[in-house]
Parts: sequence; C-alpha cells; structure tokens
Amino acid sequence: PALPMLTPLVGVIEQRMGEDLAAAVRAFSYTVPFNVTGSPTITLPVGFHDGLPLAMQLVGRHFDEAMLVR
Repeated sequence: PALPMLTPLVGVIEQRMGEDLAAAVRAFSYTVPFNVTGSPTITLPVGFHDGLPLAMQLVGRHFDEAMLVR
C-alpha cells in the first residue's frame, strides 16, 4: 500500500498535519523510508473504496527504475 489508511480528503490531511505531527509521520510511514534511502518507487492505482482511490507502491533496487516501469 502507499498509505496505511484510506485516502484522506486534502483538507483533512492538512488539518491533521497541522495539529498532530505524529499523525503526519504515520500517514507517510510507507513512503518515507524509500525517500530517505533513495530507492526507486512507483505508485499505481488499484481501485476504489467508498469512492476514494486506493493505491499500491512498488519498490525497486537502487538505480533500477527501468524494471519498475516495465
């Protein structure tokens, strides 16, 4: 998954990030490790739940972006 929760509305995530730093950290806990390590990732839509999008994230080896695109 790209997020550890259902996709929040933009206004909701901005409000939570401003009020609770720990909630913001949890919201991005699935993506931050790969940003820090520089691992290539691609996030793809996989469907909907209650009208909101769901996504999955694929992570590749360093410098192997071509494999993810394939």
